[in-house]
Amino acid sequence: AQEAPDTLVFEEHVRPIFATHCFGCHGTKQKAELDLRSGPAILRGSASGSVLSLGRPEKSLLYEVVQERRMPPEGQKALSSAEQETIQRWVLSGAKFRATISGLGTRSQAQPLSFSLPFLSLTRMRYVSALQPSAAIW
Repeated sequence: AQEAPDTLVFEEHVRPIFATHCFGCHGTKQKAELDLRSGPAILRGSASGSVLSLGRPEKSLLYEVVQERRMPPEGQKALSSAEQETIQRWVLSGAKFRATISGLGTRSQAQPLSFSLPFLSLTRMRYVSALQPSAAIW
C-alpha cells in the first residue's frame, strides 16, 4: 500500500528542517533535555514535558516555539514560512514517524507509534522479535 502523496512523515519532511535549524542545540547537546533527532526522542519530550500534541499544532510546544519565532534562538536563521507550515501540517496530520530498525532499512509505510501517555493516545501496537528482522520496532 502506497502512502498518499500529501502524507507528511517525520524522517522525510520534518527531520531535515530540524537538522538544519535545531540539531545544534537539540541533537547531541540536548538543551532542555530535548532531542529532536528521532520519533521516540520527540515523544519523550523535554525537561518541561510534552512538546507534541498530535493533531493539535496550537497545543504543541514544538510548533508554537517556531511559529512565534522563539526558536531557533535570536541570532540564528528563523524557519521559513514553508518550513513552519510543514511542521504545522505534520502535527495536524498526526505527526507520523517511520518505524526503522538500525541496519535493516525503513518500513514501506508510515505507521503511527503506539504509546499510552497522558499527552497522546495512539492505536497501533507492534512487537519486535529478535528472531524476525523484518518486524517493526513499534
